[in-house]
Amino acid sequence: TPRAKCEKENALGQKAKIYTKKAIENAQKNNQKITFTEIKWDKYGGRIVAKVLIGNNDLAQDLIKNGLGRVYYGEKKKSWCD
Repeated sequence: TPRAKCEKENALGQKAKIYTKKAIENAQKNNQKITFTEIKWDKYGGRIVAKVLIGNNDLAQDLIKNGLGRVYYGEKKKSWCD
């Protein structure tokens, strides 16, 4: 079951998933290094959080620049449905 609260959020989530998958596939094709740093548990202890670099590019920053992510500091998440 999708965790999205609305169709817009679901669509953006799918786009982010595809973007990430393509970025990793392209890195593999081009023999780019994929690096995981700052590895830790999330605030609930159920997921691993890491900074992901593909070559010299920060994947999170690329997602944010493309409107597929937001900066998050642990506060209540803003809705994508508004």
